Amino acid sequence: MAFEMKEWAPTELARKVGKAYGGSFGGKFYSLLLTYEGCYRGNHIHPNNQSTVLLSGKATYVIKRGDEIVKVPLEVGRQFDVEAGVPHILLADEETLTVEWWDGEFREEKYKVFEVEGGKFR
Repeated sequence: MAFEMKEWAPTELARKVGKAYGGSFGGKFYSLLLTYEGCYRGNHIHPNNQSTVLLSGKATYVIKRGDEIVKVPLEVGRQFDVEAGVPHILLADEETLTVEWWDGEFREEKYKVFEVEGGKFR
């Protein structure tokens, strides 16, 4: 099987947030994401489970469990999983590099539970 990563979501807003590369392998989608300090990724839900490993930097996941908002600081090298259907957003406390993958192809549904503007979390 061949694996190739390409620039992912090459929009003007996406470039303000950082750089993103992605590709599929073995029925799963993988991404390598550079996120600039103070920016965010997410503010959505997925129909399948998502896993993230922080490779460098400092970041926090904010997830919504029922009516509760939970902040989860990521640790370099440790996997963090977001279950399917859980609203979430990743906040880059400093420039970060993450690798993410999903149990299937990447699909998202916007879920505006967190206030964001122009790539920044408010």
